[in-house]
Amino acid sequence: MKQNDMQQKTKQPKTWQQQRHLAWLRYKCQCQYLGQGHITESDYNRLWNTEDLWRRRGRGTDSLVMCAIDFTQEHSTLNVAIVCRRDLLQIRRQYQKNQSQTHIPQDKIIRKLT
Repeated sequence: MKQNDMQQKTKQPKTWQQQRHLAWLRYKCQCQYLGQGHITESDYNRLWNTEDLWRRRGRGTDSLVMCAIDFTQEHSTLNVAIVCRRDLLQIRRQYQKNQSQTHIPQDKIIRKLT
């Protein structure tokens, strides 16, 4: 095998759209493993529609994450949003303590499907 062929097989996806596709496949597999519903790839692409949003996602405190708007329901087109991870962790912590707040407040939602 030529060295150029080896490099192409070990490279990460080149574009953020290719990275987004792989992330959707991982998301879909995780939902299937957990026995939960999931959104379609086209809805996932509409939600993460800009490179700026995509680059800001991650595991850091101020990164963006996708989550269910209502914690008691599965992911669906009407129940998915992008929020700041810091806000999500605070809301989930409060939910785990007394289960009084089951929704992400509208002012914390950065983007959602309509």
